[in-house]
Amino acid sequence: MRLSFFFPQQDLSSLHHEVCHQLFTEASANASRRRPTRGQVFATATTKDFWLIEGIAGYFESLRYEQSLAYVGGWESPRLQLARYQALIGGVPVASLKDLQGIRDDIQSKPDLARWYSQASLRTHFLMDSAGPSVRRSLIKQLADLYSPSKKAAEVDPPATAAEISPAGILRSLRVDDAHISQNPVKGDLSTLCLAGCEVTREGLSKQKPISGLTWCDLSRLPITDVDVRRLVADTNRMDQLSLEATGVSNEIVPLFRGATQLRELDLSYTAIDDTAVQSIPSSVETLWLTGTNLTDQAIDTLAALPRLQTIDIQRTKITEQGLQRFRQAKPNCQLNPLNIPE
Repeated sequence: MRLSFFFPQQDLSSLHHEVCHQLFTEASANASRRRPTRGQVFATATTKDFWLIEGIAGYFESLRYEQSLAYVGGWESPRLQLARYQALIGGVPVASLKDLQGIRDDIQSKPDLARWYSQASLRTHFLMDSAGPSVRRSLIKQLADLYSPSKKAAEVDPPATAAEISPAGILRSLRVDDAHISQNPVKGDLSTLCLAGCEVTREGLSKQKPISGLTWCDLSRLPITDVDVRRLVADTNRMDQLSLEATGVSNEIVPLFRGATQLRELDLSYTAIDDTAVQSIPSSVETLWLTGTNLTDQAIDTLAALPRLQTIDIQRTKITEQGLQRFRQAKPNCQLNPLNIPE
């Protein structure tokens, strides 16, 4: 019936993803003056480069609108945020083309399917945005062949330029720096932002207008202060996860927590906060990382009073063994210091 059904949602990324699939299929059929028919098999179903089918749809999840323009791709693309965190913080290696290849049925039975989708999107973003015009043209030609009803999977070969891209080159493209932000700042709202482990400074962030609508924000390990974070994050009313680990923030970050009624995970590890800041942590927090901060036993009662707290790490603080024991007694079901951090 040429219809697609979607649950209502504020984030349109999944809508863009699925409409991209439908658009490419119908446009290709129209180009050959044939409508898709029941049971018709395109090369997309049997190609070993199924990663590109899903990768380009992941690329179009970044579709954004402003006045008379539409934007797609870019360092702020939603799919790149998780890939950036995985590679620069989690140490997850960038997948090679061989790792990504496989037909649809085999791919969709993978136990690590989420990582595969992330890596397929990452590679497609690189080939579209960073590998140069000739590679982009070659990639689009490959897509056109994959969606052609007259093509067979065996007839569609990946361009040599695309196949020779190294994982190291893709990894380098994930490292956002001040120039990225200055030349291509985020326009409008954004739901996810991860700059953790990048080469962004206070000067670079000053080129970016405040961002609204963030649900996940990770600025870990950046040389920034309270002023920079509070200016960048326009509001926290939809914030679910916030990480400021090893940044230059202090107790002056507290105003950012006002209105953060949905904040579930907060990481302030290795920052200069002390007992005073703890009093402003939202009651919605379930996971709290305060490793290496200036907390003392005076913070115990406040932390134990957080109603939804399930996991907390307060290693390398000034909290004593007696303080830890008090916390265990007050919050016996809370996971305390889950990480084994060596002295």
